[in-house]
Amino acid sequence: MMGSVNFNADLWYWKALEDFIAYKDIHEFVSSKSAMKAHTNSMSYSSLVSDSHTSETEIKLAEFSEDSLKGSLDHFAALTIVGMCASFEVAAKDFFRNLFMVHPEYMHEYIGAEKQKGQIPLLDIVNMGDYKKLIEDLSLKSASIASKGKYGMVLARAHKLCGLEKDEKIVGQINKIQGDRNKIVHEKKVVGRKVSDVAEVHAVIAECLEALIKCAIQKKIDGRYTCFTGENVFVADNLIVASDS
Repeated sequence: MMGSVNFNADLWYWKALEDFIAYKDIHEFVSSKSAMKAHTNSMSYSSLVSDSHTSETEIKLAEFSEDSLKGSLDHFAALTIVGMCASFEVAAKDFFRNLFMVHPEYMHEYIGAEKQKGQIPLLDIVNMGDYKKLIEDLSLKSASIASKGKYGMVLARAHKLCGLEKDEKIVGQINKIQGDRNKIVHEKKVVGRKVSDVAEVHAVIAECLEALIKCAIQKKIDGRYTCFTGENVFVADNLIVASDS
């Protein structure tokens, strides 16, 4: 086993959860009548023209402020979905990097030109000058390729390499989420998502991260998996050693 192998799934799991909690917190605040009343009451209003400043004007300004804050929930929901998707993307790349470090032979399909799979230019080997560094470099490059494309396909690659059966249901769900994520990023469609929609996205992202953890454990990859197993996993002399800290 070469280089630094440590699939810190706990980190990516927490990042996705952190995004969801942040959205849920602001949603609960905006949905609370007492919290919104306290917020608007804490604001002061003034006018350059004294005659135009009336109690009715203050009420309308307070209502405008409240509506504006509620409207920002759409924007925040969209950003939360993008953020949670980013956690999966980075986690998938990190998973493949660790997998390829432990099992370099799995990089075969991700190295070389289309008709030269698995072939490395001699100059690349000579310039690297060190087998360990070569594997580290190839693992990172191969991981970038393996983690690209539809999220469902990324999961399918992980399952195939690790000898686990693909879950068609989760594949369909994560592909749908990616489609929504792309509409947000490329078409600026940020309106119309409820808190239940964001919660569902988080649940699916969490399940996908757990799927990567199962793959990592299957292939004896060192890592932090307390979010799923309650244990960290270390590999010593081809034996899996579990630790609860």
